[in-house]
Amino acid sequence: DFNGVEHTDDYYFNISPAEFTKMEAREMYMVDGKATGGMSERLQRITKGGSGQEIMDTFEQLLKDSYGVRSEDGQRFVKSEKAWEDFRYSGAYDEFFMELMTDTDSASNFVNSIMPKKLQGHLEKREAPKPE
Repeated sequence: DFNGVEHTDDYYFNISPAEFTKMEAREMYMVDGKATGGMSERLQRITKGGSGQEIMDTFEQLLKDSYGVRSEDGQRFVKSEKAWEDFRYSGAYDEFFMELMTDTDSASNFVNSIMPKKLQGHLEKREAPKPE
């Protein structure tokens, strides 16, 4: 923490299938009447050569979109601005963000762990459009 005391806490990240569908749609665009792009394509593109700014922006958005607080009964996963701010301004955020930016295995594991399991097979089969 900011008092120099080390803590061990649990933090939770998750993207539901509905949330991922919305993320995909936000990143899509039309080319010759066909939808292309999407978050999965953005992730593939930045891993093959995105700018530092694009990589940081993408991970910041993934963190914000996936961070939440589990209810005590385990029935809800609550994502709110307050929860995000509490995490974002913590020492834990700084540690985790820097790990994601400096360790490609950690970054890859994070992305794979937050993606909806039901959609992972679909994402693995998806290919980026080929230039004509």
